[in-house]
Amino acid sequence: MESCNTTTPLLPSVTFLAAPTLLLVSNPAAAGLDTSNVAMAIGILVPIALPNLAGIAIAALCVGGTFMVNTMAGIQEARRVAGVHARALIGAMTSAFAVGQIIGPLLVAGLVHVPGGFSWALGVSALPLLVAAYVLYMQNERAAQD
Repeated sequence: MESCNTTTPLLPSVTFLAAPTLLLVSNPAAAGLDTSNVAMAIGILVPIALPNLAGIAIAALCVGGTFMVNTMAGIQEARRVAGVHARALIGAMTSAFAVGQIIGPLLVAGLVHVPGGFSWALGVSALPLLVAAYVLYMQNERAAQD
């Protein structure tokens, strides 16, 4: 319970750090989703280098501070792309997220038993975010050239 009391003052910081990004979300293509995905990946990887309370606090700021921004931007992009069919796309996105919430822990459970297993699991978890950041960055670069 004491660690909960120690990290509680950090919770408003998550909102404070995410607020500047919220200003960009009106245009999801320029919302810095590539940057926020990198921030999330860093947050996932930090506990490997800092396996203590400081690492957990930094991870919470990096992941928590960008998760809602990514979610809101994703929903706005679904509305922009799908128009009147946005509800179906948002439902499919929500289902895909739910499947990931089930499959992720199963994959991690298989990795934690190998040497350095939890570090491997964190690395594997960060990889899709880095791939998505790269794809988003390349799309933004192409859009900027057009």
